[in-house]
This record gives sequence, C-alpha cells and structure tokens, in this order.
Amino acid sequence: DKALSLHVVNEVFGDEDFESAALEYVSRFANGPLVAQRYIKENLNRAVGADLLTCLDAEAVAMSRCRSTEDHKEAVAAFVEKRNPSFSGR
Repeated sequence: DKALSLHVVNEVFGDEDFESAALEYVSRFANGPLVAQRYIKENLNRAVGADLLTCLDAEAVAMSRCRSTEDHKEAVAAFVEKRNPSFSGR
C-alpha cells in the first residue's frame, strides 16, 4: 500500500485474487491499440537523452501514423457509440 501511495505502482492486488486480478489488469494492455502502444514504447525509449523538439517531432509522426489505422477508426466509433472498442492491431 505504501508503494501505491508513493505512486510507484498503479494497483495492489490481494493474495487471494492476485492471479485473476493481475491477468485482468494486463489484459487491458494486451487487448489495447497495439500500433499506438508500439509508438509509445518507441518514443519513450527515444526520449532518453533527446531534446524536447526531437521528442515532439517523433510524437507528431507517431500521431499521424496512428490516425490512419483501423484501430483509430474503431476507437472513434466506439467512443461515439458509447461502447468498449475491439482493437485489431491494424
């Protein structure tokens, strides 16, 4: 609980339900927009030691590429229709 209050972790699971709770938690990422997640990871890795303008340029490129994906279209449609998105990774 201390790690949670210090924002070292996002969530704490009890011993009894650890496995099911952890699987549910990671499924949010596994079932997410994979293309966008890939660009996030690349940009975070690139940001180490990079200047702000380089980071902003990389983010602009990633955003442009993500906006042309099927996952982006699905995210917008799901938002408008007030439902959970079903991402394809494309």
